[in-house]
Amino acid sequence: MRHPCSNPPASRYRRAGIGCIAAAGLALTATPAAAGTVELVVVQPLDFGAMVVLGAARKQITPDGRITASGLAAVPGAREGAAEFILRYRPDSPGRSALLLVTLATASPLTVNGSTGTLTGLATDLPGLLGLTNGQSRTLRLTPCAALLCETRIRVGGTLTLSGGSTAASFSFPLQVTARLLAEL
Repeated sequence: MRHPCSNPPASRYRRAGIGCIAAAGLALTATPAAAGTVELVVVQPLDFGAMVVLGAARKQITPDGRITASGLAAVPGAREGAAEFILRYRPDSPGRSALLLVTLATASPLTVNGSTGTLTGLATDLPGLLGLTNGQSRTLRLTPCAALLCETRIRVGGTLTLSGGSTAASFSFPLQVTARLLAEL
């Protein structure tokens, strides 16, 4: 079986040891096992849009895209939304489920135009990964799949805490998520 990174479109991935790193910043490591493989397709980063911070502020984006904010003035027309990616699983034989170890790397604070933003309270729309925090690993069991290629769409939201600044600043976090196939069940 060929490694998912060796299949087209190779321009979207680069080889990294035994895994792949997605160019847009979300990373998923695929570990060749005696069984299936996992890979990642990045759709979009966690994007809080452009805003002017009025002292201290908070902005929350839920995995389903709902937005709440306080202490800031949003810039109209700026793109904002939950991070989104597709986890693909190729089982060794149809009908099997997978047990994955999913890790979210720590997201560093960003300073843009004098405003500093810290990302906390990450949440996904996947049962079992609802409150994944920076630097934490959790196991995720994918449901059995009868297809040769199984896909799960994952959305990640979070809370941005802001301070300082009085000019417009855009905050976007290309989350680094890794996943490793532990077993096929």
